[in-house]
Amino acid sequence: MNKYRISELFQSHQGEGRYTGQLSVWVRFFACNLQCNGFGQRNPKDPSTYILPYKDLDVSKFTRLDQLPVLEYGCDSSYSWASKFKHLCPEYTPAEVVTRLQELMLPSHNIRDMLTGVTRHLVFTGGEPLLPKNQKGIVDILNEFRSRGKSFLNVTVETNGTQELDQATFEEASIRYNSGFGEFFFSVSPKLETVSGEPNNKAIKPNVVKQYQDASYPTANRDGGQLKFVVANRKECWDELEQVLRQFRHAGVVYPVWIQPVGATVTQQLTDDVSQIALEALARGYNVSARVQAYLYKNAMSY
Repeated sequence: MNKYRISELFQSHQGEGRYTGQLSVWVRFFACNLQCNGFGQRNPKDPSTYILPYKDLDVSKFTRLDQLPVLEYGCDSSYSWASKFKHLCPEYTPAEVVTRLQELMLPSHNIRDMLTGVTRHLVFTGGEPLLPKNQKGIVDILNEFRSRGKSFLNVTVETNGTQELDQATFEEASIRYNSGFGEFFFSVSPKLETVSGEPNNKAIKPNVVKQYQDASYPTANRDGGQLKFVVANRKECWDELEQVLRQFRHAGVVYPVWIQPVGATVTQQLTDDVSQIALEALARGYNVSARVQAYLYKNAMSY
């Protein structure tokens, strides 16, 4: 049976975007094609000025990923792709993943809790969950849930929007949710160069995201996905955002836009810049997404 390298399996509330606040179980895959070392840096476009705490972290002091600190500079989930953390990220079969998620959903093992009336939301994240092998893992895990007679109302894939879908493995999964009562949702977070340090020709792939949109079958009642941009309070960031967004619209991507301020920690989320970003988004007509998990769970890496 296939095995997949997983950074984390946990239960929490979705903290960002359309499904904010919804009770969710998470599968965080290991590996990513981007590093986004520019996040939080004084000059994201100048790697010579970067402060990268993950490189200096003594991994020998930790036995589990959830013991690691949340980092203020660079990618806040570098533990899900940097090779120095790989030994802390086991390989699991789909059956092992599903069994663990069901354990997290105790005591009832139900997708829908009969007492609370809450239906859990399944989120695939990373790293990058749409790397080719991870795509196969998503389908295998969904099929394992189905073999046990379980199905989630909503499934979200959180992606950087650069990986083409393998239609042969993915179409069945998305159609199953969109043709029924649920939604297969793509939360796409394209990385702006003025914020992440990743150049546009590597990080901005409008035609790829259009492929997601076509696979998720947006209707009058379902967007099928969202574009979620991390933005710093600088004019060059807003200018780049507008330029990039025009590229997505030209490619036919109609997903609604959410703006999210830079910052992985509570302290970073409480600066004056955050308020200014929200006001600028208001003036431009965008949705705003705070990192609610930072407030609720006090910077815990797994919440």
